[in-house]
Amino acid sequence: MANSGTAQGGSVGTNHFQDPAAALAELRAQLEAGRVALGLNQTELARRASLGRTSVSQALSNTAPSPTAQTVGALARALRLEVRPLLDLLATASGAPHGPGGALGKPIADCNPHDLEVHPAAEVPTRHGYGRGPDGAIGRGRQSPLPSYVGRRHDEELFALVDATTHGRTGARRWWCWSARPRRATGIERERVAESAGDWLDAARECLDGGGDPGPGV
Repeated sequence: MANSGTAQGGSVGTNHFQDPAAALAELRAQLEAGRVALGLNQTELARRASLGRTSVSQALSNTAPSPTAQTVGALARALRLEVRPLLDLLATASGAPHGPGGALGKPIADCNPHDLEVHPAAEVPTRHGYGRGPDGAIGRGRQSPLPSYVGRRHDEELFALVDATTHGRTGARRWWCWSARPRRATGIERERVAESAGDWLDAARECLDGGGDPGPGV
């Protein structure tokens, strides 16, 4: 009797598929079988899964790259299939370890952002109600906000020595941020560098390397 990777009840026995190509083929076969069982065409399935028509087509195509975990999860739920076994097949197809012998932890999508002490960008009400306003403000968020930052006395003692392009690292209004230009960082503004000044290491050389200028002497 041929060895089948499909367990009773539509569950996928992932132990039978250690080869990435075989696992990907089985994943697509399970999705296609679910689509046929419900009598859906790809357009109807895309609408039901809230996915684009192209995403569904590529997920079922043997010539397209592997679908994402989000796509597989959406399709599985739309087709009333078990999500976890299909994600295990996807992990095998992508070469990612899973199961008892795999790496510790779990996918970031399975984590509660509050457990990790992170959350999506804060979304606040605007003059036009919740939503993205004309000034770029974003509306109501999907997650409840984490506790706000509590100011501390030593905040007033912190300084930031930053490059012109801060890459978003120094956006706090109450921080004493200033951009030291290499030619004038020390001669003119040296008194602004306190004992516990902070400096971004990747920008330090531009401010500390004299380049022949006798001024720098930090």
